[in-house]
Amino acid sequence: MNQGEIQALKWRAFNALFGAQWVGLIIICSWLSHSLLLGQTRPASTHWILPPDRLQPVLQQSIDFLKEQVPAWPRENNCYACHHQGDGARALFQARRHGLEVPALSLDTTISWLTRPDEWGNQGGDPNAADPLLADIQFGATLIAMEGSQSGNLSDLTQARQQVIERLIEAQSQDGSWSLGSTPSIGTPGVPGQAWATLMAWQVIKTSQDERAQIARSNAEKWLRGLGVDHVPNAACKLIFIESGQIAAKGDAILCLEFLLAAQSRFGGWGPYKGSPVEVFDTSLALIALSFYARDERVAMVIKRGGSFLLAEQLKDGSWVETTRPPGGQSHAQWIATTSWAAQALMAIDRAQQPDVHGVEANFDASSTP
Repeated sequence: MNQGEIQALKWRAFNALFGAQWVGLIIICSWLSHSLLLGQTRPASTHWILPPDRLQPVLQQSIDFLKEQVPAWPRENNCYACHHQGDGARALFQARRHGLEVPALSLDTTISWLTRPDEWGNQGGDPNAADPLLADIQFGATLIAMEGSQSGNLSDLTQARQQVIERLIEAQSQDGSWSLGSTPSIGTPGVPGQAWATLMAWQVIKTSQDERAQIARSNAEKWLRGLGVDHVPNAACKLIFIESGQIAAKGDAILCLEFLLAAQSRFGGWGPYKGSPVEVFDTSLALIALSFYARDERVAMVIKRGGSFLLAEQLKDGSWVETTRPPGGQSHAQWIATTSWAAQALMAIDRAQQPDVHGVEANFDASSTP
């Protein structure tokens, strides 16, 4: 065999091993660039991503679970917690806006608590677990969701929101972000990493027209624009920021989409990193972000697989197994928070597949809605 034949064999072997990956990447880049840059999406279709007879019972069961859990925690523990009055209540307010029935008894105590931000630093429970900044970010985001669901007294809500915004402005880092101490960058369901903490704080601050708030908003947007896409939570965060804020950054949106599509596991879900074990929390973040592009047939198929994973993983009581860092742990707080994120993801899918709605702006644009 001469040198030319040997070289040809090597080239064919290389193509057999890696050619399909490169072709796949080129195809992904091509259709993403075409559909996003030209603004082309699939027309409204009678085909559901997740048919209502599959999605609605699971969603309703998760909301029924949270309706019991959210008011029970302060009643039984004399503690207003970020995982119940933050994550859990936020899902319930979104459910109320989504058209699901959430009785007043499930939210009355939370509504009263959220309109008293002076007391957020004294939540009750373990004082060693208290974090004033986490409370402001969690309860502040839930306050916006409450306002979007038209719950509570508007005057009380406005005063409480402005008070929280002032505190968030004071807590903002010089680089424009918000960071919760030693929390890993991938975050947890109940304690957001730096990117998600910044996104949630930004969603609260951008509801104010005050000059200081607008400066803080601009600094946060600069930081979020520069966010690296090195894991699933960050990719989802940046994509939601771009779409919910109507940020002119199509190139960054394409990169986030490419990352999320490539990171989906063969089981349909996502872990925090490509190739890491699948988690309900990371799957929920990815689905919420991708639902902005649900009108594209190819993205819809990815969402269908991810949503089907969530439906299959729900427990009999309506909850999901908690996502913990590192994985495999047990935590009541993360259990409630994980279930809340899964419910939000299902609502995002349900809203995105409606014929008159594009994306999930109604769930993640804090300027007007949760």
